[in-house]
Amino acid sequence: MFPFARTAFTYLTTVSPRLGRFLGDRKGTPSIETVAIIAFIALALFPYLRDIGGAIGNVFTSLSNNLNSQVRP
Repeated sequence: MFPFARTAFTYLTTVSPRLGRFLGDRKGTPSIETVAIIAFIALALFPYLRDIGGAIGNVFTSLSNNLNSQVRP
């Protein structure tokens, strides 16, 4: 850690114990890692979303055509 950051951290923790507990708390770290993993997975899947959207559109078009043919004589 940089000397200034160490001094500032020490000052903040002595001035406000609640702030010191907040700055020293590491419970949120797994959540941040989970969000990063989800973001990377989303980026990896992003190029395939257009193909998936087209496939879903084809399913609904086929369903609509089949329903229209059954309803209209």
